[in-house]
Amino acid sequence: MTDLYPITVTANRHIHAPADRLWAFWVTPSLKRNWWGVSEGGDLFECLTEPWTGGRIAYAMRPRGAEGPVERVTGRVLAADPGRRLLFTWSWAGEDAPAMDTTVEATFDPQSHGTEVRVVHDGQPNATVSEIHAKGWTDKLADLDRAASAEATGCLTRLWAAMAVRDWDGVAACLEDDITVDWPHSGERITGA
Repeated sequence: MTDLYPITVTANRHIHAPADRLWAFWVTPSLKRNWWGVSEGGDLFECLTEPWTGGRIAYAMRPRGAEGPVERVTGRVLAADPGRRLLFTWSWAGEDAPAMDTTVEATFDPQSHGTEVRVVHDGQPNATVSEIHAKGWTDKLADLDRAASAEATGCLTRLWAAMAVRDWDGVAACLEDDITVDWPHSGERITGA
């Protein structure tokens, strides 16, 4: 990798989800495909994240439902702290653009009522590229927020549906194992599975 250019892009977003769950969305291909590139109208058709030091990063995206240029990113994980931090090289090459080597650090800072997700992308060669990446990371974090919120909404829907039919095992399955729900009027107690 060559020396990095001097411009840095930073994007932040507070997301109402646990850091470990957002980490899973970031490094698990089946979850990442649900949010990565959605705002851009992209289809992430190749997705590899090996979330350990020395692991590989490889993404390929094309316009969703249409022919168009393929954008590819490859890289290596420089540092990983599962659930908290992923630092990796970002070597981007589109069909109409030259290859470019940079670094990306994604951090997941647990806070009350969610997680502060921060992406720092170092090595932007010029203002035009930094503007593209600033918008891209801002959009990606919004897409991650929507995906995490949709998952939470789905869980709540399953929880209320199970409660409506008095499926207490189904209710417990919707709860984390360290959660207990007490119903004072009936004396019932449900503990997560």
